[in-house]
Amino acid sequence: MARPSKNEKLSPLTSGLGGGRFAELIAKKSNSYTLRSLRKSKGYTLADVAALTGLSPSYVSRLEAGDRRYNSDVLAKLAAVLGCSEYDLLKKSDDNTMPVVKETTYVPQKDLPVYRMVAGSVIPNGKETDYPMGDFEAPESRIFRLPQLVGIKSAFAFHIVDNINAPKYRRGDIVFVNTDKPIARGCPVALITLNHQVVIGELINWNDEAVEVCHFGRTNSVTFAKKSLQATYAIIGSFDYYQGNQESGR
Repeated sequence: MARPSKNEKLSPLTSGLGGGRFAELIAKKSNSYTLRSLRKSKGYTLADVAALTGLSPSYVSRLEAGDRRYNSDVLAKLAAVLGCSEYDLLKKSDDNTMPVVKETTYVPQKDLPVYRMVAGSVIPNGKETDYPMGDFEAPESRIFRLPQLVGIKSAFAFHIVDNINAPKYRRGDIVFVNTDKPIARGCPVALITLNHQVVIGELINWNDEAVEVCHFGRTNSVTFAKKSLQATYAIIGSFDYYQGNQESGR
């Protein structure tokens, strides 16, 4: 399959510009975006936008200040959350024609369950099997649902309670799980054992008998018998919960 062009990665709202011209607009913009105005008009904090897009609050803040440039993927995520087109986000905040927020686009819902984890005693070499235990009886809280989780009733999230997968996932992060997404080699996964232990890692291999994962930042892999697992789910992103709370007043 041929690699899609830049134009093919954009939404229909901007495809008329042509991929090369749109990329040129992105490259030229360095400040005075409408991102902050749009965010505030929706009543979102930096932490809210970060949770909805999978970006970090500090990254969103730098985009608003013009210290970072957009790419097409980031533009698409922000446009979906803020209800505008990618091209609208490239207009200057002092432009007389502010973009119109479209009520028919995705409306975030704070209904995604976040389950409580109880820390285990994972040894740094990764060979210990006493992983964190998940309390899946009832969620401890609820968080905004990411756009890619809309319509997936069984999707959920949980807190990270150890640093075995640092720096990719650190203690305090919230990890988002898409229970409907097919798993693939090299993708982040969450294994749920029969006794509700939760194992996070990169999927190395699987067959009818076993699932092999490698904790991020480690070289050795761990293999689990399939008969010991309830499920293997795809992780689609994470959110720095504590950093988000610290920046939520901005």
